[in-house]
Amino acid sequence: MPTVPLLTEFDYVLREERELPPEKRATFRLRPLKYREREEAERVELRQGPDGEPIVVSERLKIARKVLNLGLMGWSGVKDFEGKEIPFSRKGKKNEIQEELLDYISSWATELANAITENARVTQEQEKN
Repeated sequence: MPTVPLLTEFDYVLREERELPPEKRATFRLRPLKYREREEAERVELRQGPDGEPIVVSERLKIARKVLNLGLMGWSGVKDFEGKEIPFSRKGKKNEIQEELLDYISSWATELANAITENARVTQEQEKN
C-alpha cells in the first residue's frame, strides 16, 4: 500500500554540495506544497499563436519563483561573493522572499523548486545507495 507523504518541513542540500563538509555547504529549509499551492504555482498561460491557435506558454522561472515563495522556509550557509552569510528574510504584504535574495540563489532555483514540488527528502546516505 502506498504511503502518503507528510507535508512537513525538511532540510535540503544542493546536489553539488553534498560531498562537502557540513560547515561548507548551504542547507535550505523546505516544505512540500499542498495540492492547491502546487496547482496555482504550476499554472501555465495560454496565448494566441500566429495562426490564431492557442499555444501554451510555460514560464519556468516564474513557476520556480512562486514555488520558492511558497516552499522555501529558510536557509543557512548561503554566502555572498565576499563570503559573508546572507540572512534569510521575507517582506511585504504577501510575505515574499526579497528580490535580492532570489538573485543570490537564482542558479539553484530550479533544483530547489523541484525539491519542493517533488518532496525530495534525499539524504546523503540515500543518494549513495
